[in-house]
Formats: sequence, C-alpha cells, structure tokens
Amino acid sequence: MRRAALLCCLVVHPLHAHQGLAADIARVSARLWQDPADVSALVERAVLYRRQGELALALADLHWAATFAPDDVAVVQERGLVLARMGDHVAALRDLERVALRDDVPKDVRVALATIHEAQGHLVEAWVQYDEALRVHPDPELFLARGRIDEQLRRWEVAASGYREGLSALDGAVVLRLALLRVLKVTCGHQEAIALIDDAMAASQVKADWALMRADFREQAGDGRGARRDRENALRESNELLQRGRTALRLLTRARALAALGRTSEARKDAQAALELAPRLDDATSLLATLQHRP
Repeated sequence: MRRAALLCCLVVHPLHAHQGLAADIARVSARLWQDPADVSALVERAVLYRRQGELALALADLHWAATFAPDDVAVVQERGLVLARMGDHVAALRDLERVALRDDVPKDVRVALATIHEAQGHLVEAWVQYDEALRVHPDPELFLARGRIDEQLRRWEVAASGYREGLSALDGAVVLRLALLRVLKVTCGHQEAIALIDDAMAASQVKADWALMRADFREQAGDGRGARRDRENALRESNELLQRGRTALRLLTRARALAALGRTSEARKDAQAALELAPRLDDATSLLATLQHRP
C-alpha cells in the first residue's frame, strides 16, 4: 500500500494540467522523483494542483506529506483549503481553525473559513473572518462579501459604512459604489446617493444608466420634476447610442428609460429585442417579467 501511495504521489497528469501550471508541476515532480519525502515539494505541488482544480491529486499529495509531517503548518493549511474547495466543511474546519490560532493568518485561510461559516448560516462568524481578511488585503470581493452579510442581518448603517470604507480604500470601485447605492435606497440616503451618482456621471462618457438611478433617488426624495428630467435625458442618450449601433445593453437601457417614463409597450419591445440579441441577459428577462404585469 505504501508503494502504491508513493507511485500515485509521483504521477504527473500532463493531459489535465493547465498550460500555465504544467511546467511548474513538472519541475516540482522532478524534485519528488529524487526525494519522495520532500514535504515542501509535496505542499508546493498540492497548491499547484488546487489552482488548476485537480483537488483529488492535491489531497493525495497532502495525505502523503502528512505521513512524514502530520503537524506541519503548511500541510495542515493547504489540506484545509483543498477540503474546503471539495465541500468537506467539517474536515476543512478542523484544519483551518488550527491554522487560525496562529499569528499572521493568510487571507486565503480567512476567506475559506468565512465561506464555510456563511454556508452553514453562521453569519456573525463569517463576518469576523471577512473583516480579518480585509485587514490583510483590501479586496472589492471581500468588501462585498462582508457587506452582503450586514445586509442579510439588516445592519444597514454598518453595511453602508463598510462600503464607504471600500470606496475610500479602492479608489471608488464601481461595484462598491453600486452596493452602497443599494443600501442607501433602503435607508433613504437620498442626498449621499445623488452625490455619489453625480461623481460617477462626471467620470463616465455614457451617463444614461446613472441618470436612471439618480432619477429613482430624486423621486424618492420628492423631486418628481428632477426625476423626469433625468429619465428623459437617459432616453435621449439611449436613442443617440442606438443610432450608432444596436446592442443588447443599449436596448436594455432604453427599455428601462421608457418603462420609467410609463411607455410600457415600447419598453417591452426593446426588452424583447435585447433578449433576442443576448438570450442570457438576466436583467432584460427580469425587466420583461416586470413589464408583463403593467397595462
């Protein structure tokens, strides 16, 4: 059995290797031919296998490495990350929580722990891990993940504060601006939302989608005339863009403008035309479903 495990450990699978990682895997495998008990090489190859999605091969390397160094931090950490990717949350937590007791926990470990806790419905624990991961490395996806939990917990002001932090740290990332706008719609933060949209419009050549968002906030704030002006401007820009070329996204934007102006029949036609050009455009499908219930 030990010999069979060794042979399995040393086999390289070039046909399945990602082109960018194949050379690295071959290099590490050459080291293992010379020294099958090289724990650092086994961990290094396991990392490469995980990155290309060959999780069973990665786990085989780590099981072999654990026979030589069962308490090696690198072995335990990588095994936890692989098990997390495989969906074995119980075993993954057992490894990752051991690593999390140490100082300088890597971001990948924090994110894996957060993902598992979130999947298990332990939202507060997940939030803590996302927050710790952000201290290691600010990342838009992590800001979104932490904010998503705040929104699930209906902690609207905390969510808004977190998205503002991300906007400041990441120089106004659009995905975080949109997330903050979503929260401000719930909290009725009209003035802040309009200011955020004004900044975005000033930096954007195409303004129609932003104008439609600003119209919604203006209407929510009681500025019906300003809202209508924004929607008419969005329609005008959409018409001009469609004269230059017909695309699904341009049709969708015009459909939204028409729908906001109460021109439901025309909006339906544009939404349907957008879907004909891009059948998987979910936003067009959602808009069309909404319009079906309007007169």
